Amino acid sequence: MVAEPRSQPDPDEDGVLDDEVVDDEEELATWCEECEELVDEEDIPDDGTCPRCGSELVAPERHRVPWYFRMMVVASVVYLGYRAYQGVTWVVHHL
Repeated sequence: MVAEPRSQPDPDEDGVLDDEVVDDEEELATWCEECEELVDEEDIPDDGTCPRCGSELVAPERHRVPWYFRMMVVASVVYLGYRAYQGVTWVVHHL
């Protein structure tokens, strides 16, 4: 049995493959207010109700990460990188 080569998708006119484009709403989970649980997309029936209790599902909300949290992460990475550099130089000088 000979395996057939897999065909590669053609990029769009902007050079992006269709598989690379990710819809932000696909990453978000749907929430049921009555059950207070997340509902998987494959479990949602065609009418858009909760499979457990039958109530209407709430559309997911997307919140942006605050700029000051991003700055804190960047500052932490810079600080830990500096501390790693200090640790390496300390080990080199004490060997």
